Amino acid sequence: MKTPKIDYPFENHPLSKDEGGGYAITYPDLPGCRSDRATPEETMKNGRDAFQSWLAVAQESGDKVPGPFAAVSGRFVQRVPRSAQRSR
Repeated sequence: MKTPKIDYPFENHPLSKDEGGGYAITYPDLPGCRSDRATPEETMKNGRDAFQSWLAVAQESGDKVPGPFAAVSGRFVQRVPRSAQRSR
């Protein structure tokens, strides 16, 4: 079964020594889809395999495959009262 080309956000991060060391990749939009390996490169390769396997199993099981959430800009905006603003 061919997996459609869809970009899902992922997180690739180092694991602590308590977690066994190495690196882990997770796909927040796909519950339980994760992989871990010794290096970031190995983690990315295995992460692609985990991603494709997750989608294949979900499709074969008839489960709904969630679409990726829209990427966020990372911009943070907060209103400040006039009394806190400096006049020019």
